[in-house]
Amino acid sequence: MNRREALSSVALLLGGTILGAEAFLSGCKTKTDVGVSF
Repeated sequence: MNRREALSSVALLLGGTILGAEAFLSGCKTKTDVGVSF
């Protein structure tokens, strides 16, 4: 494996980790009630 292949595989892993974490956190948001006003 040369340096270019290693860099592209590391970039793919980091991108997948960041996107996966963002998708996980966006699924954990609380839902707001429509009828409640403060």
